Amino acid sequence: MRLFAFLFAIGFLAIGVLGYMPNYVTDGNLFGYFETDGMHNLAYIVSGILALLCVASVSAAKWYFRLFGLLFGALAVCGFVFAGDLVMTHVNMADNILHLAIAVVLLYLGFIANSRA
Repeated sequence: MRLFAFLFAIGFLAIGVLGYMPNYVTDGNLFGYFETDGMHNLAYIVSGILALLCVASVSAAKWYFRLFGLLFGALAVCGFVFAGDLVMTHVNMADNILHLAIAVVLLYLGFIANSRA
């Protein structure tokens, strides 16, 4: 569990920072696919920092996976239902699919996976 929390921390931090780098953003889309803005980038950086804080214990990692799995799931559902027009930001279909995939993995790790390490 702690290893996965660390991997998610690195991934979220990387995506958040890359969103601020013009070399990786084309027409407001990270890697040309994922809609990005300051709110997206900040949310990923905060998610990464919190994941990094949860690396210290299996219990904290499990709770992180559960909470953020539910949050990313809600974000995906809202993105699909409201056609990407969220209150403080906008998401596209690639974002919705990514958020859904992240939610499934996080919920699996938080509720189903064995928590040995």
